[in-house]
Amino acid sequence: MEKKIKFTNREIQVLNLAALGYTNKEIGYILKYSYYTIKKDISNIIQKSNTKNRIHAVYQLTLKGYVDIDLIEKQKGQTNFVSPSNLCE
Repeated sequence: MEKKIKFTNREIQVLNLAALGYTNKEIGYILKYSYYTIKKDISNIIQKSNTKNRIHAVYQLTLKGYVDIDLIEKQKGQTNFVSPSNLCE
């Protein structure tokens, strides 16, 4: 049995937004944190999950159930869903 990885609530939020394809700048805008805070969160996620990079972390953590697929699908179906291309213009 694999050991459960302990992420902060913000790291889980950042992970879910990264899984949607948002950049660090976009995630910072959505969550109202600086780019550098989000960059550090991504770095912590990669370190805690023992993965090589952001994409690898999202992939592995999705397989392990850390990414909320239902929430992501629900968000994509909403009319007020924020598209990454519309942010930070």
